[in-house]
Amino acid sequence: MGEMVEREIQAYSPDLVIVTGDMTSWSTRREYREAAKWLRGIESPLLVVPGNHDIFWWNPFIQIFDSHCNFNRYIQHLTQPIFKRKKLTILGVDSTARFLFGMGYVSGSERSRLKAQLERIPMDHYIIVAFHHNMLPVPGTGMNTTALFNYRKMLNILQTYRVDMVLNGHRHAFHIQLIDELERDKLKMKATDSFHPQIIVTCNSTTSSRYRGNIRENGYNVIQIMPEHVEIHQQIFDPTENIFVTRRSDRFKNLKIQ
Repeated sequence: MGEMVEREIQAYSPDLVIVTGDMTSWSTRREYREAAKWLRGIESPLLVVPGNHDIFWWNPFIQIFDSHCNFNRYIQHLTQPIFKRKKLTILGVDSTARFLFGMGYVSGSERSRLKAQLERIPMDHYIIVAFHHNMLPVPGTGMNTTALFNYRKMLNILQTYRVDMVLNGHRHAFHIQLIDELERDKLKMKATDSFHPQIIVTCNSTTSSRYRGNIRENGYNVIQIMPEHVEIHQQIFDPTENIFVTRRSDRFKNLKIQ
């Protein structure tokens, strides 16, 4: 599957490849060497954020002293924390938490770093923020709760700085949700002077055989940012044809770049 996905990436030749975590299962050196080798085969720029399986969640001693040691050793030099192209800015955030056993938490220092970066982005830029843990439930996964412990704080930061899109992994299933004003009230988000709609996108398992609930398929998302609109295409692996096919396409108005 990994080689097939790599060929897909080469065919698209995207401006950026975003990996929203869980490149390993046990965060071992062997797994990280394999992940780094695969990532080095991608010619496009990379933005990679860690998932809960990418830190030493099973070893309390390493959790305390250096939970990200293998991610920092094998992956950090391959990725960029921020990507800019014309009027597009994409940021990566670390949502992993050492002692929450699968749940995510964006630390105070990480939130401060994110806010400092967002403050420097021009108002007319289309902004995407990527992190592993889902702020909102993903239907069909059997997990009907948030995966991010402090999701309301993150929702309010993203709204304050008019972030347009959020990319998550973790639940191993494709899902798109538009946070409009009605959804804002349901989520009890902080009121702002001018509400800005946000698109929340979750990705399938891409190369892994780890699934959730009744969703048993591999896939990835292709996102196209254009002056008037944004398109999100869900690509799903068809085992009968041994190829990836487009399952669905969604289009949203671009509220920033005109």
